[in-house]
Amino acid sequence: MPENPHRVEILRRMEKAEKLLQKGKTPEALAEYLQILEQDRHNDNVRQVAADLCLSLNKSGQAVQLLGELFERQIEANDSTRASLTYKKLARYGNPTWEQKVRFGQLLERPNRKLAVSTYEDALLDLRREGRREESLLVLRRIVSLEPSASNYLRFAELSSELGEHGMAAESFLKLAELNEGSGDNSKRYFESAYAENPADPKVAFAYGKNLLARGDAGAAIFIFEPLVRAEDASVEMRDLYAQALMAAERCEEAEPLIWQMFERNPARMHQVQALIGKMIDAELDSAAVALARKLEAFQRRRGERRSFISTLQELMASHRPTAPMLEFLAELFNASNREGDYAQTLLKLFDLYCTKQDYEKAAECLDRAAEIDPFEPGHPKRLEALRGKVGDQRFKTISGRVATAKQEEQAAVKLAEPKLGDAALQDLMLQAEILVQYGMKAKAIERLQQIHEMFPREEERNADLQRLYLASGFETRYARSSAAAAPVSGIAAPRPEPAAGPSSLGTFSLDTPSGVSGSGALDSGTSQPVSSWHDTAFEIPASQLDILRFEAAQSLDLPGVATPAPRPDIEFSSRPAPSPPPGPATEPSDVSSLAKVAKITRKLYHEASADGVLKVAANEIGGIWQTGRCIAALRKPGLPASSVQEHHRDGMPAVSEAALASVVETIQDLAVTRGTITILDAAHAPELIEVRSAVAELQIESLLAVPLAEGDDHVGILILAQNAARTWQASEVLVIRTLSDQVVIALNNAGLRRLVKNLSVTDEKSGLLKRASYLDLLQAETRRGLQQGTAVTVLLLQFGKRSVLIKEYGETVVTKTMNQIGQLISANVRANDLAFRYEATTVALVLGDTSEKDALLAVEKLRRQLREVHWPGQEQAIEFSAALAQAVMREQFDSVDIVTELVNRADHALDLAIAQGPGKIVCQEPQFVAAAVA
Repeated sequence: MPENPHRVEILRRMEKAEKLLQKGKTPEALAEYLQILEQDRHNDNVRQVAADLCLSLNKSGQAVQLLGELFERQIEANDSTRASLTYKKLARYGNPTWEQKVRFGQLLERPNRKLAVSTYEDALLDLRREGRREESLLVLRRIVSLEPSASNYLRFAELSSELGEHGMAAESFLKLAELNEGSGDNSKRYFESAYAENPADPKVAFAYGKNLLARGDAGAAIFIFEPLVRAEDASVEMRDLYAQALMAAERCEEAEPLIWQMFERNPARMHQVQALIGKMIDAELDSAAVALARKLEAFQRRRGERRSFISTLQELMASHRPTAPMLEFLAELFNASNREGDYAQTLLKLFDLYCTKQDYEKAAECLDRAAEIDPFEPGHPKRLEALRGKVGDQRFKTISGRVATAKQEEQAAVKLAEPKLGDAALQDLMLQAEILVQYGMKAKAIERLQQIHEMFPREEERNADLQRLYLASGFETRYARSSAAAAPVSGIAAPRPEPAAGPSSLGTFSLDTPSGVSGSGALDSGTSQPVSSWHDTAFEIPASQLDILRFEAAQSLDLPGVATPAPRPDIEFSSRPAPSPPPGPATEPSDVSSLAKVAKITRKLYHEASADGVLKVAANEIGGIWQTGRCIAALRKPGLPASSVQEHHRDGMPAVSEAALASVVETIQDLAVTRGTITILDAAHAPELIEVRSAVAELQIESLLAVPLAEGDDHVGILILAQNAARTWQASEVLVIRTLSDQVVIALNNAGLRRLVKNLSVTDEKSGLLKRASYLDLLQAETRRGLQQGTAVTVLLLQFGKRSVLIKEYGETVVTKTMNQIGQLISANVRANDLAFRYEATTVALVLGDTSEKDALLAVEKLRRQLREVHWPGQEQAIEFSAALAQAVMREQFDSVDIVTELVNRADHALDLAIAQGPGKIVCQEPQFVAAAVA
């Protein structure tokens, strides 16, 4: 700053002013200071002294002016501390200007937001009195930034609209609408106001259209979205909402290309394609629905997800009206996937549909195909009568002959099997008893063993497994005196003396059966040791339980058409005292009949090839058996959102939001990580569920049982059994459900491993077949799984010709291309659990889990039909192949390596035999010895 030319004069006047102050001459001193300010306008010290002197002389107006000038200069110098003190003094003795208030408010924004807002409000009042609307808008903007309340946004939006600031008005109305929407208030008029202010703003239009769609005004939403979607930079979310609006307005055909485009970019949007198919079915756009379903099936087949797609389509059809084109397509899929049962049921639905439409020719075709698959279906005669006189005589006779033959065969089978209790009943009862013993439910186990003892007398003398089960449970065998001469069995306690006669009596139950009837008598699957004939066998059964036991035996054999048998003349009764029941603890109050279904649920779990499928089966089966209000199975790592949630709810329970399910799953699993199994009797008031109380209320949960899905210390998910009423879980039930949770984890691991194997480099990209290097490892893994589950494993080898001969005739390029085409067809048409390998250059190997030789033969015929379109160049007939089948010899006492070695050698030998017999031949190679697997 240049030196003031009046510096000497200023110094002289300051000395004079100080002397005047010392003499008490304040007015004269003030005059000197004011003279100094005229010569030096930047001297804030003199201005401060002059202001203080004015205040001491009651010259408030002049003091306010000086303080105002001092405040402005301190603001410019960024001296906020002194500026704040000066403003407070200024406000004490006068009214600051609106500019000063605004500047003071800016100083307070960080240290004291509340006081800053109050200061801005004072400035706003001054501006309104002065009619300065533009400046008022600026002050309102600062108020909104400090206090973004609905009332402040409304004032700012309205003033912006009045001043023609439509962009700011639209933004403020939009923010106001979002605030009201979050608090549950009506936000419709604010969305409309925002759109009216600036309809060209994509953000505003998107929010307004979304609000219209949420209110059910799909037509208006389409009008808003349409110009935005046509722009090249339209966001995915915008396209998504536009597609939803089209679907809500039932403009499905317009929505289809948009939804498919988004699905191709992100396959996780498959649920939108499914919803669109459902909409098309509801709108009676059957041809469009089938076309879209076929396109989706082709897409999922290329990704290896065909099986899950078929299950999804099956569920979709169950929730929408049945249509002939969709059912025909579903039947086609079931047929190509070897799902004979589902195929037959779909054909029967088609039959009913065609009969309703009076299209009896097509109905007859469906019944013909269904009867070919399952001629024993009990409803076939009634359906046949519905076609009488409405189709050609030849067609009617063909179907009639097929159904009549089936009926005769069924009657013969029932007649043969009726008197035969057989090993199925024995194995079922032994399995139930073994589970009950394992879980310490001795009283129930004794009941089952008593049934075995009465229905299969002296079976323990031939069956070592039953003998061990008797010993493990402490059950004592007792026989009538007439049969006491038999030698006692080692390890079985001698019969106790007969008790005194009581109210119960025993009957001698004699069954006259043809000699030579035999069956499989051991628990190990595959045992071929025959059971000795039990012609004219007699054993004792309490007369009061005779009819019940006969009925249970028939049920165990699963004989169709067998009801509770009526008394027969060849049954004799002799009165004898009933034996006293064996001692045991008090019976468990819970019903343990569900224990027998553990193995069935486990098999279903292991058949699923995806995590979602495993969770869905777990939720449906467990929820159905234990009759829960809701059963939730979720896959989730602690601390992360759930990756998959599957829910089963009882009929009458409302559907709930995904957010509610997710919050309950996360909270309960976090508890289970630290506490293990959780039982809550009053979920609505449980302190550990207070954070998700609203979600608990939405799910209508009053009590629950939660079992963690964990492998050691590694938690992978949670299983929740929830009731909408109070329920006390018995210890036996908890033990069974915990056992099932372990099986769920194993099934999840199996599904993950299968998917990993198929997605790793062991798969040939061009053919889709697994490479030969992984053949033995995966076959051994499948064999171990079969041993654990008691299921069959079959190897199928298909050779399409000798490589050297084919290359010589067609060339290596053609042979390679054709084999790749064959590999793709086979990979797409086998089940998700089956494994297909490139065994050799012109040979394909399939490992068919849970498949016997008989079922594998059906699979060969299905593959033959799928390969009809493949030809060698210049050949009109389809490619022929030689096939070899070999079923593994499954014995628990055999090592899986030995089983696999024997199986591979036998399959190779069978293929050599098939090749020697010529193209198109199938050879099934049986093991030469029962113990061949340990050769």
